[in-house]
Amino acid sequence: MQKSNLTNLVNAIKSIPLNVEKALKINYLNELAELIIKYNGAMIIGRGTSYGIAMEASLKIRELSYINTLSIAAGEMKHGSIALVDDQIPIIALTPYDDRLFYKTLSNIQEIVARKGKVFAFTDCSGKPLLDSHCKAVIELEKQMHFVTPIIYNIPMQMLAYTLAEKKGFNPDQPRNLAKSVTVE
Repeated sequence: MQKSNLTNLVNAIKSIPLNVEKALKINYLNELAELIIKYNGAMIIGRGTSYGIAMEASLKIRELSYINTLSIAAGEMKHGSIALVDDQIPIIALTPYDDRLFYKTLSNIQEIVARKGKVFAFTDCSGKPLLDSHCKAVIELEKQMHFVTPIIYNIPMQMLAYTLAEKKGFNPDQPRNLAKSVTVE
């Protein structure tokens, strides 16, 4: 590995605590939580590492708030999942800006909006101007090196799950029907 690449990785890792702190201060989560509760469901899309975040967010929302959520790889939207889109299900798009995947996900968002879908995107300063005209809201996170993006984007998703549980009157620290340890027969 070249010294400049190693330096960039080290700097990205060192930036994590400050960027986590900033991600914890996002103030749009209450409004998004109210909308999800109103419709009692949500779809979360992502591409690449963002799909992993979408899966974890969907799982955490189900575990803590008992709201039906579905995670979909953005690239699979054309293969049947687009049929689920209407104005009755909020769609959260995890779209960090990069040249490889951002524009493909933007295309998916445009298809969703064309079908009256309500999209709430999480992106950075580079992606925000490109998403503003398509989405109901664009929540801006700090621009990250691709290596640490999943860590930072996971924070507001976890906080959204927590907020949803609290708004529904559930204790997010004690979800029902979940074993807290693995048992082997």
